[in-house]
Amino acid sequence: MQFWSTQVRQRVRLTLMLLAIVLFSGGIISSARAQNTKQVQQQIAAGKKIFDEVNCLMCHLLNGEGGDGKGHPLNNSKDLAGVGSRRDQADLRQWLKKHLFEEPRIDMFEEDPTDADIEALVQYLSILKTPPADAAASGSKTSSPPPAKKSGK
Repeated sequence: MQFWSTQVRQRVRLTLMLLAIVLFSGGIISSARAQNTKQVQQQIAAGKKIFDEVNCLMCHLLNGEGGDGKGHPLNNSKDLAGVGSRRDQADLRQWLKKHLFEEPRIDMFEEDPTDADIEALVQYLSILKTPPADAAASGSKTSSPPPAKKSGK
């Protein structure tokens, strides 16, 4: 006498195979996401390095700090803080390519940047999401808060 019928055993096998497939494919997807996240983090780090090496802050402001603010307003503001909130990656990529390679050309690099350089800058600029309240309000360099008043005791 069998405990389970043939039909029940087949359903159990099929269910276990489907579960194994789902778990295995989930692991592959999770691994791909982790690899993609690592790649994006590497691009962000490379973009920050390029941003610093090219000395973008010579002309552009970031969080109220940096250059004279004469850099082209990349996010409708002289301050690059918040550019990642105002422009998507495709728009950032298009803006960089337009101003680096088309007339009127802005010479920000000693040599033409590669596609990898541009992608790294796009990744870095896209994480600049929210400007500090004082920099966003003033659009200029931040100042330190006024000193606390002493009580008259």
